[in-house]
Amino acid sequence: YEARLDEALYGAEEGTDKSSKTSSIHPPFRDKLCLNCHDFTKDNLLQLPKNKLCFKCHKNFITGVFVHGPVAVADCLACHFPHQSPNKSLLRRPRNKICGKCHQERRQAYAMHNRVIARGMFCVDCHNPHSGNVHYFLQ
Repeated sequence: YEARLDEALYGAEEGTDKSSKTSSIHPPFRDKLCLNCHDFTKDNLLQLPKNKLCFKCHKNFITGVFVHGPVAVADCLACHFPHQSPNKSLLRRPRNKICGKCHQERRQAYAMHNRVIARGMFCVDCHNPHSGNVHYFLQ
């Protein structure tokens, strides 16, 4: 139990090196409230199954009728680190690269997308990355 707790606190997981520059830190991790999410007596180390754990605190998160695939299956870790990240919002990649991790198909309105990207806009400036009431999660 103690060894697992030390491992979790001191960065055995990729992206949790305390010496690295960090842009975002999950508040329970920052405040050393590990037991809010973890149960180090269990084999999977989590209080709840991975696809339910984030929703323990992030309630009423899905607000639209259209739900982005990873959100629909509660795969938050597809885009976010659980503890800390060099990127905003605990993202695994910078905001200008996170969507391209999965979305590599040619976009509808290809020319328009290229123009807004060239002007420094991000996908999330127009699209909600989690859910929405408009097709393509337009805001």
